[in-house]
Amino acid sequence: MLSSFTKLARADAWQELRSGLIVQGRVIKALMLRE
Repeated sequence: MLSSFTKLARADAWQELRSGLIVQGRVIKALMLRE
């Protein structure tokens, strides 16, 4: 049971990290287009 919970938590953290990177990439693109 514990292993499945850590797997879920890891997948959730990975998804959060990915969405964070996507947002960061969009911000950087917007800043570059702005200049």
